[in-house]
Amino acid sequence: MKGILLSMLIVMFPAMANSADIHYGDWKIITSAKDITARSTSSNHPEAALSLVCSADHQNCFIQFSAQYSCKTGSKMPLYLDIDSSDGFIGSVCKNNQWKVSGYPLPFIQTIFDKLLNTRKPFSVTLGHTDVHYTFSIKGIKKAIVAIEGGLNNFSFNF
Repeated sequence: MKGILLSMLIVMFPAMANSADIHYGDWKIITSAKDITARSTSSNHPEAALSLVCSADHQNCFIQFSAQYSCKTGSKMPLYLDIDSSDGFIGSVCKNNQWKVSGYPLPFIQTIFDKLLNTRKPFSVTLGHTDVHYTFSIKGIKKAIVAIEGGLNNFSFNF
């Protein structure tokens, strides 16, 4: 009986369940009471990492990029994304030595996530106007994005 009660509590209150990190291919899912993060390191520059983050209620999502060098808090820099040979840039702001892309409407960030869901080859990130391209694997990215968007959490009931 205790087992059934405990199972029900975990399903009803997932924030109380302190789940272990999950790996989908090259992407690691990190959960907290506030956020769900999909994080991967660059395959050609392992000091760099890209994080796709959504709030626990999936109403606020953003992107974070970090490299080994530091940045001054508040400084701005374009972040170029090259996904399937179509590139575009988005504005990012330095916060805690990471470049954060936030403040965009959810549908805009969703468009980027959708492009990543449909890509069939590794994609790259370039910070500012440099020739340094950070390449990221797509191995596991589909499951990782579904997880941060809420498709693999305890609130999904498919009957």
